[in-house]
Amino acid sequence: MTAKEMFEKLGYKYFREARNRFGYKTMVGETRPCEILFDTDTKTYHCNLMITIQEHQAITQQMKELGWIE
Repeated sequence: MTAKEMFEKLGYKYFREARNRFGYKTMVGETRPCEILFDTDTKTYHCNLMITIQEHQAITQQMKELGWIE
């Protein structure tokens, strides 16, 4: 399963913020957005809320697909 498929299964939607930045976002409850943003120039990611094990697995898969980790 691809990272995008894993995120979508968790209710996230893909978005592109800039040439080098993309991520996934969803709502926690009705008022709290959760975003996981990847920066391909700096090889970093940022989460604005605590994440679950399943989200961590999707992040790890995304980093593998980007070639950041094996």
